Amino acid sequence: MLFLCAIVLPACAGEHFAFVQMCDPQFGFGGYKRDVLRFQQAVRQINELQPDFVVVCGDLVNIASIDGTMEDLAKEKSAFRMPCYCAPGNHDVGAVAPELLAQYRRVIGPDYFEFEHKGQVFLMVNSELWAVTVPEESPKHDAWFESCLKKASAEGKPIFVAAHRPLYVSSPDEPSDAWNIPLETRKRLLALMERHGVVAWLSGHIHRTVLNDYKGIQLVSSTTTSVNFDEQPLGFRIWHVGEVRPYRHESIPLDLSNICPGVRVTGTVSGLRPNEGCVVVVISGRHTPEHWSIEALQRLERQSYSVEVVKDGKLALEGPPKETVTVVVVAHTPGPKGLQVRFASIVLDPLQCGDKPLSFVFQPEQATSTAPAAGAE
Repeated sequence: MLFLCAIVLPACAGEHFAFVQMCDPQFGFGGYKRDVLRFQQAVRQINELQPDFVVVCGDLVNIASIDGTMEDLAKEKSAFRMPCYCAPGNHDVGAVAPELLAQYRRVIGPDYFEFEHKGQVFLMVNSELWAVTVPEESPKHDAWFESCLKKASAEGKPIFVAAHRPLYVSSPDEPSDAWNIPLETRKRLLALMERHGVVAWLSGHIHRTVLNDYKGIQLVSSTTTSVNFDEQPLGFRIWHVGEVRPYRHESIPLDLSNICPGVRVTGTVSGLRPNEGCVVVVISGRHTPEHWSIEALQRLERQSYSVEVVKDGKLALEGPPKETVTVVVVAHTPGPKGLQVRFASIVLDPLQCGDKPLSFVFQPEQATSTAPAAGAE
């Protein structure tokens, strides 16, 4: 990895150190197998850089209710040769569903905790407990957070907060929405952070890089290893902590040349209705269910290789090399009770993959089925 030769971490003199911020590995969002491969590559690059530790800012997986996904993430992160600390995201614990929160705590560990490193305090928070109020959980989380801030502040120690959600994206007083912390809670948190010496809030969730500064507090939402919405390279961010603030940080792209390139799957989709969206999924293996459904796709989540949005009726994505694959096209329209969905699919053997463009045609009379709507953030 020649490009790594140009990146030299600062020698730890006194209290100087480096750590890595990762965001949204989200196994399954960009195709399960491909997301795992990219996470493995991130682990290799980070191990070569030898930072002191890694923090992961939530959305470890895409659909936490699928058996084995959280265990897969736990297994892959065990390959780090330094500590790795995780904060949960909305895709990990839902709207703080009890069964998903229990699973997260069982497989990954506590959903909020603190640790100290070379005189700096790091608070790993469950920002979903600020996004929604959970009577039996949110008050305890609030009390813990304020107690940690007061203690670290009294001891004169700088504080980093690692969360999934950004406090805000564009402005401290922007309206509450699915991409930020609700406004009234946000105001309270910003006041607390300013009062107690928080130096940075690290986050993911929005799948793009946004750098803000609130009265000297660095607010950094960074690149992901799964899917970026701003067309920035997939990767992670390395922070250099020393005596001078604001602390320096830089994005490191993934070296995807180490991942065996997949075959190209291209083609067209026609017959879409007005306002009908469309995605295409490439799944390893031969799958021919009697009826496709969102539930059937979710059962195959861990076998998916790539997922892409169809734009202007054209599809272009990767399939795994030298494998039989099933290509599934999903046309979808929001409805009052969930998504209205239609399906088309084809099975390709390895010789057919990349051979010629595919053509999927939806017929006007083709029936739709209803599936519960799921957020993509």
